[in-house]
Amino acid sequence: MPLPEGTLQGTILKGIGGFYYVSDGKEIIQGNARRKLKRRRKDTIYVGDEVEYEIRPKDRECIITKVLPRRNILKRPPVSNLDTLVIVSSAETPE
Repeated sequence: MPLPEGTLQGTILKGIGGFYYVSDGKEIIQGNARRKLKRRRKDTIYVGDEVEYEIRPKDRECIITKVLPRRNILKRPPVSNLDTLVIVSSAETPE
């Protein structure tokens, strides 16, 4: 299904204090979530989420408009859409 005019897709790389860094594969854009996404608990944005966003012309930052369906999620640390997970552990306590 084609995206609405002016809407782009990207992946969340980092989220700090309500600001998110979205990569479209070419560049990384800072932005924040649309107000209605912030209010709904089910729409929490995690690192790794695929999102739809729009660019604000006045400051070239983005507004996240939609979180796309997730393949999977890990609550701690909060990340989603993992392809590989490696757990490293020591067999014995080091000195």
